[in-house]
Amino acid sequence: MRSNVDLLIITDDLFLFDAKRLANFRLSNDRLNTKVVTVNEIYLQFSSSTPDISSIRNYIKYLYEKSSKKLKYVLLFGDASYDYKNRIFNNTNYVPTYQSRNSTNNIYSYSSDDFFGFLDDDEGEWTENLLGDHDLDVGIGRIPVNNNVDSKLVIDKLIRYSSNNDFGRWKNDIYLIADDGDYNIHQINAEKHFDLVYSNNPQFNIKKIFIDYYKQELVGGVKKSIDGNIKLNEAIEQGSLIINYIGHGNEFLWAEERILDENSIEKWKNRSKIPLLVSATCEFGKFDNPLITSGGELMINKGDGGSIALFTTTRPVFSQTNFLLNDQFYKNVFKKQNNNFLRLGDIFRITKNNSLSGPINRNFSLLGDPSLTLNYPKLDIEINIPDSLSIDTLRALEKYSFNGEIINNGKKVENFNGEVFIDFFDKLSEKQTLGDESDPFSFKQWDKSIFRGSSSVNNGNFTFEFVVPKNIEYNFGKAKITMYATDSLNQIDANGSNIEFNIGGTSKNFSLDETPPDINIFFNDRTFKSEDNVSSNALLIIDLYDENGINIYNSDYSNNIVATLDDSINFILNDYFISFKDDFKRGSIRYPIENLDIGKHKLEIKVYDTYNNIGKESVLFMVSNDLKIKINNLMNYPNPFSESTSFSFEHDREEEDLEVSIEIINLNGKVIYKKSEIIENSNNLVNGIIWNGKNSNQQIVSDGIYIYKLHVKSLFDGAYNQLYKKMIKRKL
Repeated sequence: MRSNVDLLIITDDLFLFDAKRLANFRLSNDRLNTKVVTVNEIYLQFSSSTPDISSIRNYIKYLYEKSSKKLKYVLLFGDASYDYKNRIFNNTNYVPTYQSRNSTNNIYSYSSDDFFGFLDDDEGEWTENLLGDHDLDVGIGRIPVNNNVDSKLVIDKLIRYSSNNDFGRWKNDIYLIADDGDYNIHQINAEKHFDLVYSNNPQFNIKKIFIDYYKQELVGGVKKSIDGNIKLNEAIEQGSLIINYIGHGNEFLWAEERILDENSIEKWKNRSKIPLLVSATCEFGKFDNPLITSGGELMINKGDGGSIALFTTTRPVFSQTNFLLNDQFYKNVFKKQNNNFLRLGDIFRITKNNSLSGPINRNFSLLGDPSLTLNYPKLDIEINIPDSLSIDTLRALEKYSFNGEIINNGKKVENFNGEVFIDFFDKLSEKQTLGDESDPFSFKQWDKSIFRGSSSVNNGNFTFEFVVPKNIEYNFGKAKITMYATDSLNQIDANGSNIEFNIGGTSKNFSLDETPPDINIFFNDRTFKSEDNVSSNALLIIDLYDENGINIYNSDYSNNIVATLDDSINFILNDYFISFKDDFKRGSIRYPIENLDIGKHKLEIKVYDTYNNIGKESVLFMVSNDLKIKINNLMNYPNPFSESTSFSFEHDREEEDLEVSIEIINLNGKVIYKKSEIIENSNNLVNGIIWNGKNSNQQIVSDGIYIYKLHVKSLFDGAYNQLYKKMIKRKL
């Protein structure tokens, strides 16, 4: 028996293959010593083959002591059930969980995997009161799969997340989502979390979705927050490191206004931008009822998106104890040990141990792999105060130039070459909710953007410049910069911030500018011309230019970037603009417009520059269901070939996710080989699709002429196309 185990995976025979896949990956990728064992093996050794949760706990304790307490993480890989007697049809008690003695009270009963982490000699019989406030000795997580399809999808997702390190500015974002009512307690708690994160980790952009900030509507007799639901779905689509909901809910939805439900989760396609989700609400992660699939289970088991893990609840909980746990989470989620970020199991263990309040907070579980490390940006970014700043203060209509460095342990990273993305904000703005169920509530938001752009990073150095827009708030206060940088060659990223700048007042040295910005409007790609056809789901692309830059300051009154559809529907696009790399004067907007009606439409764009000069432009377009992707220059090389050949093609759906398949067909019309793959955020040139000259049974095919079919489908709007070409296989 291996005694120096870091990660123990306990599973059922049904999921053994996928459990071993994860164990092997953690060994090779994370250098964790792993062990996989089935519950039946544990029962055989520790309870005479009788299913018994105490035997599982005792086995973990045995391994913990054999490893000299080196064991850190335990993953329970399989679903559980409250029915230990298998009375329910299709019961799912693969890896059982602890059930409280009080199982009839809906409020005070609970299930908890914490029991398996109480490993001291005087523990093992859990007193279900304050005397039972034991510390967890290992980080416990569960992946509640109940079939082989889900087990494969989840392990694929975990391996993809830890292997690819998907880059993007979304890794700088955290969302705090709060319910209304209850004397604003959920919004109050969210504000406290905001203050804590901003004080300790200002490099993150903390965004808020407070339900009471949005108008609520009656839909089919049910009060809903449609705008709140849209904002949440946009947060999922754009990506974030962490999403945190605080408020009422149940197994299937968040809030009475249904800001989230099962239908929303099913539609998510956030495969490459998967967050950690924290849900301080009742029962959302309930995994021990075989008769239902909870929202938490849907999220963790969703192969093409959802969440990478959840800190969530299995039974009813209370706002007071929720806050204690949520507060400890933010005190630990960004901590490092030996210059490495903590793994989820460490964060969960410390969070739980520092927020004990009797059995109540035992209803929080980690659904996910406790040995996983979130895809945090690894390095730091520092910015220097330019000499042009007068007493460190930025003023309206002044042009400023900044420089900065990529840092690791206080030293510049000389071999970092890539791109840095910058978000520059005016002072914290004050917002107020509508007061639908409680009094109106005032909260703070970093939402007044004065610049958003990117710059080249060369040998760890970068510079950028911009003009401060005319319509900032003229009172003096602190500005904020957040930055995110990537080096794709070295596969590493960084983030940082600066909150030392003051901003306010107007420059005395600005020059006159009365020229409006230039506007060019396209759909899907830049070959679009006015009155062209598009699909009912189309990607709006707007290219903008102005000598002094584009105004993206989120104004409550005017001067926003606005798209108006058919003179009636307005879209505010400030948050979707980003300046081109190394050029603050030029930039682009990419915004998906969905569910357009068939027929002719007009779109008008209104844009302001930083001097508040207004520019307007409009286009006409036709919406049609008969839409195809344009495919050009399809070829395979070499052709003829003897052993393998590579396919390439160009298309007009750059930056969309594509489903691409190649079929090899012999002259009898039989498909002898097929390969499909998802290409995320595709370039206009796709290459590297290789066929090794073998059929689906991995047998080398004979020499001769073959037909290949390329099929390309957009995952954004369903547009597709397919082409056929021939190739020759022969000995060369």
